[in-house]
Amino acid sequence: MQDAHGKSRLWQEVLAAAEARVAGARAEVSGLQEALGSEAKSSAGDKHETGRAMVQQELERAVLALQQAQVLAHALTAQEPASGPPARWGSWVVLDRMQVVIAQALGRVETHLGPVQVISAEAPLARTLINAQAAPGDAVEVNGRKLVVNDVR
Repeated sequence: MQDAHGKSRLWQEVLAAAEARVAGARAEVSGLQEALGSEAKSSAGDKHETGRAMVQQELERAVLALQQAQVLAHALTAQEPASGPPARWGSWVVLDRMQVVIAQALGRVETHLGPVQVISAEAPLARTLINAQAAPGDAVEVNGRKLVVNDVR
């Protein structure tokens, strides 16, 4: 198993993935703002108004995605990750079939340890692990699948 340095490195990779999501959302908002500006300079009548409305809708969607990414990134930095068993917010849980970090719904993150699923504490798997106070050697069942806990860091 990995030592505390491995957990620290993993957590830094999770934070970097969250920041990358924020940066990507910022870039999309910026690009859409530029597109909206160039649409404003056009004078193609009804076609112009339709194009402008579509860009405006995309911009609103992108701004919402940026806000959500910022909230997610902030939540990851607002508290220190857990250390050691039992499973709780901030835990890195190595299961027999996968690795998860219980934190925010970030999804799959490629790390130095391979793919890790970063899941919300409200996700069914996380709730099961937290409620069971899962520790190494425990088995839990989620959606009809039995999973064995190999490690909790």
